[in-house]
Formats: sequence, structure tokens, C-alpha cells
Amino acid sequence: MNLKRITFISFILSLVILLFKLSINFLVWLDVWFEYTNSDYVVNFPSVFYSGQIILPILQFLPLIPFLYVFYRRQTQR
Repeated sequence: MNLKRITFISFILSLVILLFKLSINFLVWLDVWFEYTNSDYVVNFPSVFYSGQIILPILQFLPLIPFLYVFYRRQTQR
């Protein structure tokens, strides 16, 4: 794979991770907003949204994987 393709793949991965982070933040905000504005209506989101505190730091390193792959391939071809 050439460097342009690697950069493009990393960019797309970064955008996907950013959208994932924004959706989790929005759902947590929505849950808090419903909880404090209307106590009769409670939104119970699955706990998977709150597990984003653990998953998101790991996901931030995903765009580096294509670059590490190219680096590994170049080192082993020598």
C-alpha cells in the first residue's frame, strides 16, 4: 500500500471515531437532560454508551495501525 492510501484510510478511521465519540456524548447529554427536565419520563440508555470511557481511548489509536503496518513491512523487506 502506498502512503496516500494509508493516509486516506487513517483519515476515514479518524472520522468514524470522531462520529462515534460525538454520538456517545450526545446520548449521554440527552439522558442527563431528560433526567433533570422531566422526572416522569426517564430515558434508560444501555450501559454500553457509558462504557465509552474505556473504549474511546483505545479507539483513538486505530488510525495509527495502517502506518505501523507500512513501517513493519518496510523494515522486514530490508
